Amino acid sequence: MQTLHSIARNSLANYGGNAIALGVGFLLTPFLVRSLGDAGYGIWILVGSISSYFWLLDFGLGSSVTKFVSELRTTGDHDRLNQIIASSFVLLAVVGVVALIGSWVVAQLADRLFALPPELVPDVQTMIYLTGVGLLFAFPLGVYGAVLRGYQRYDLLNVVAVVSTVVNAALSVVVVMHGMGIVGLAVVGLITNLLVGFGRWGLSQWIDRGLAFRPWTIKLAILREITGFSAWVFVINVATQVVYRTSPIIIATVLGVALITPYALATSLVQYLRRLVDPILAVLLPAYAELQATADPARVRELFIQSSRIVGAVSTPMVLALVLLGKQFIALWVGPEYEQSGVLLYLLAPPLYLSFLVGAGDKLLWAKGRVRVNSYVAIADTVLNLGLSVGLSLVFGLPGVAMATLISVGLTNGFWLMPYICHEAGLSVGQYLSLVGKPLLVPAIPATGLMLVLMAMVGVHSYLHVALLAAAGGCTYWVIYVTLYARVPVRGWFLAHAHRAPSHPPPLPEINRV
Repeated sequence: MQTLHSIARNSLANYGGNAIALGVGFLLTPFLVRSLGDAGYGIWILVGSISSYFWLLDFGLGSSVTKFVSELRTTGDHDRLNQIIASSFVLLAVVGVVALIGSWVVAQLADRLFALPPELVPDVQTMIYLTGVGLLFAFPLGVYGAVLRGYQRYDLLNVVAVVSTVVNAALSVVVVMHGMGIVGLAVVGLITNLLVGFGRWGLSQWIDRGLAFRPWTIKLAILREITGFSAWVFVINVATQVVYRTSPIIIATVLGVALITPYALATSLVQYLRRLVDPILAVLLPAYAELQATADPARVRELFIQSSRIVGAVSTPMVLALVLLGKQFIALWVGPEYEQSGVLLYLLAPPLYLSFLVGAGDKLLWAKGRVRVNSYVAIADTVLNLGLSVGLSLVFGLPGVAMATLISVGLTNGFWLMPYICHEAGLSVGQYLSLVGKPLLVPAIPATGLMLVLMAMVGVHSYLHVALLAAAGGCTYWVIYVTLYARVPVRGWFLAHAHRAPSHPPPLPEINRV
């Protein structure tokens, strides 16, 4: 009963936190774009991308701390638990100092590294300085976020996230309306980061009074154990970081900071859609692990087929709506002058969809201990994406950056990782296309046709039109799919595996993503 209660609590908390974050982001984005202008908003995104690179300095320690806290909490070994926390806190405090120094260096070189308007260079430098100060505190306090995850208290994590999101949004509106611009937003970011860090610290003390920071419990052997586990996590994080957050930096360097804005608008819609699908993928890892433990390859193969179909059936109508309605939606959202962002969606949607299908199978590799394969693919994706982004942006401009993602994800995930997953599941690529690809593609044809006809008849002039057209396409797709191919009830399958999922899935980094 307690396990079911934890699952329900954490699931509801995660969905609630996601919903509020998406809603706030949806409302705040057009306000910031119009208030800051392309250059100002682009700089804000750029500095966020720079700061995300500094987060790599934790070397995957957050995931390691979560793992050890979860294990030691179960065994009740509080002495060793406090050693883990104290040792990690000190190590990450040192990392915070390094991040502060690094941010000062980057700030000094900002005008040389990026194509910035001269009048905005001092503001950019100030923003990077403030980011460094925030990281000085965020790194060591991040240990307590890992503690809450180890204690499976995602409800408390989401309380902090929701409060900080609302506070950040409110303060952002205030500082922008009072003319403080991007520097004011950086101050708001510093305040909310401190709120998150100290909020998590306070809640971790509240859930377990036995947690205490004692300097004499710091152990070098503990640090070696933690960092040994985090090595492969760090490799994947680095690769994923380049794919996720390098585009704004490349755009600022090659094309100019103002062009970050239209690209960021397109990628924000991609990320919104990802956050709607990723919770479905979360239940697959424990299901694969359970079947792998029973050494039943036939059931593993069936799970792979059914999970791929379900993930595809859920995500296909969403991706179709993104492609067909994305351009008009962006025009309604932030203004018709940003319709060019909709063109980028044509290039970003295919790798997004492929990442969903791969996500239904890469958890199988984790369950079978094939994490190195995922790491190699992520590294290859990174190198290819980075090189193509620079080269294609020089030739094709902004669409070239999106083309780089399309090509790199297609080659590494489509032609390398997916065949390997099929092999591990006991399928040939031809069987996969027949058993999974065909059932997903056939309903997409009439659904797409219906949406195109309705768009021509009624147009897309409001959010209501967007919602109705997306609903019409989605309902058409799902009715045809269920009628022709759904031999196993989707709801029954999902619930059958969801009840086995732990309330806190292992903190595995999301790899092979757009």
